[in-house]
Amino acid sequence: MWPAIYASLAILSAVVGALGLGGAPGGGWGVVCFSLVALLILPSAAIKYASARTEGAFPRASFTRGFTGGWWTDPWQSLRISALLVAGWVLGRAFTLPHASAQDLMQFWAQLSGLVGLLLGIRVAQILFRGRIA
Repeated sequence: MWPAIYASLAILSAVVGALGLGGAPGGGWGVVCFSLVALLILPSAAIKYASARTEGAFPRASFTRGFTGGWWTDPWQSLRISALLVAGWVLGRAFTLPHASAQDLMQFWAQLSGLVGLLLGIRVAQILFRGRIA
């Protein structure tokens, strides 16, 4: 059941991206750099905060199960689902590129840099907090 739920969330996120919904106004390369850096830091900050609130290891992320709590009790699963939603959003947004204005193109670059930052940030967090993965 959960793989189907996650697949439908990814498809819905791609549709939202293709419709051009949920995008911030274009802000230039500063916004692109900010989204990369902010989402690079977010996973480690979230795991560090969750580690301060709970004892022991957190469950490993999996597409075959749901949440066992919220962000602070199941942060690896939350990060995986966030990455899935952002990836779907960026993929959907990519379908609009052939007809994109300059502002839409900057929004796409900001969203893509956010996705890259999030994926790299998750990997950095896995390295830094590997002892907190069950």
